[in-house]
Amino acid sequence: MTKMPTFMPWLAAALLPVLVSQAVRASTAPAALILTPADLPGGFVRDDSLENADATARTAAYATLMLSDVFVGYRNSSAAAVQFTALLRKRADAATYLDGESAAVDRDKSALRITLPVRLGDHGAITYQAHGLHGTPWVLAIFSEGPYITTLGAYDERGEQEAIDLLARVAATVDTQMKQAARTAPDPPPTHSPVAAHPAVRIMSLRTTTLSGRATDRFKPHSTVCWHLAWTITGVANSAPETVRETLSGGSKVLLANTLNDRGYAGANVLADHMQLDNAPAGSYTLSVTVSLAGRTATATHIFRVAP
Repeated sequence: MTKMPTFMPWLAAALLPVLVSQAVRASTAPAALILTPADLPGGFVRDDSLENADATARTAAYATLMLSDVFVGYRNSSAAAVQFTALLRKRADAATYLDGESAAVDRDKSALRITLPVRLGDHGAITYQAHGLHGTPWVLAIFSEGPYITTLGAYDERGEQEAIDLLARVAATVDTQMKQAARTAPDPPPTHSPVAAHPAVRIMSLRTTTLSGRATDRFKPHSTVCWHLAWTITGVANSAPETVRETLSGGSKVLLANTLNDRGYAGANVLADHMQLDNAPAGSYTLSVTVSLAGRTATATHIFRVAP
């Protein structure tokens, strides 16, 4: 069972068209900071069928921190590059964003920290290697400049070093553009009077998939069922103890019961787990997950079927 803040790994689904929210007055909009073919080696073109950094989920999970965002991808015959850039509400929000992403990398056993030959960001960069659900190896960098935050990914079928070289090249370009924009980007005034945070644990989604990541509610008797839970935590200190309980049952028989004890992480979280069905009889099965933190509890259930 793997638990982490949302967006790890960030190479899950088909790329949606670039999402750009409304530009923010008096600040450079993220759409002006995206890579262009001129920033990339020869042969790169825009490709909306790229594997995606689940930009939609990232935008939703960090909605309280973001004013606007953009996502774009490029590909040539052997390599690809993707970029997610957002303008945050305050410069101080960058540290919160980076802390959550760093914790995600540290707790993801499939992620491997790497070093880039360039210095990025005013808080340092999070750089690592990860694999998508289809096994594609990517290298990634997450960094900030002022109120701007960027996640960049690169893939090169020729090898890891070529992917790192590509990532370093595009990251240096984006960092320079972000730094220039950050010099003139003020923290916008609050739109309402500050209010005390209300502690809350909210489950966003619970879904089942195949091993390849395809969402489905129908499985064969000997297949593997995977599930993915997304939830958010607000108004609770990161040090608060958190408990996640999973139960998978068919009728009155409990097939799996897991409990994960961890520290709570403010923001978006994800849990991924799976179970091999051992000649499971045909019928309906119920997956139930409960998240408990600081006296707050949220529960989600999901029903799937097993059939020959």
